[in-house]
Amino acid sequence: MNKDRQEKVTILDNCEVEGMKLMRASYRNQTFRRHSHDGYGFGIVARGTLCFRYLGVDHYAAPGMINLVCPGECHDGHGLNEEGWSYRMFYITPELMMAIIGDCFEKHTALPFFRTGVIEDGALARQLVCSHRYIMENSGD
Repeated sequence: MNKDRQEKVTILDNCEVEGMKLMRASYRNQTFRRHSHDGYGFGIVARGTLCFRYLGVDHYAAPGMINLVCPGECHDGHGLNEEGWSYRMFYITPELMMAIIGDCFEKHTALPFFRTGVIEDGALARQLVCSHRYIMENSGD
């Protein structure tokens, strides 16, 4: 098997931040069937294009774009072509999301629901990549 055709996944699930798990992955042939998560998923695409169906809409996330899903919402995932895709993912529990909201807003609000599956915000994507990289490299320090 050609080494650069292999799937590569690194998961940090003993993160210092309770309620958060991180993943860095590079997929060439992976196809995710429809599934859902118990928490939020935020990813920043680094290479290739991630295609996925979320809330009845087909989405395409290219490098520098942020893909996201809400808890319990079904979605799938695959690469646009044989290049596949790589990304960095944050998985956040609803409890942690509620704590973050509580720190940011004076009034108690409900959990957010994202109606779109892709955000195009280069500055935010760069900040998320830096945060992800920092946490992955310094876990346990």
